[in-house]
Amino acid sequence: GDAISRDLPWQEIVAQPLAPGQLLAFSHRVVHWGSRPQPTHRGRPRIALTLAFADPSFERSYFSDAYLPFPPLGLRLGLVAGQSIQYE
Repeated sequence: GDAISRDLPWQEIVAQPLAPGQLLAFSHRVVHWGSRPQPTHRGRPRIALTLAFADPSFERSYFSDAYLPFPPLGLRLGLVAGQSIQYE
């Protein structure tokens, strides 16, 4: 069976409340998503910044260290495409 029901009103779940300037950080292994703001929200929208780090003692990188510090454009585009598919 499906671990996550597609019939639930996911967009109605309220985001974690944070004051301006606060940070919320979590692992890529946590199910996370954006949602609509509360009808009473009058402030600016949230801004999301995504960074990825790999520690070989935790899990292998998606590509060889030989491509560092600046992976070729084709490799970077492939990583972006893979993440887009995964997030769909």
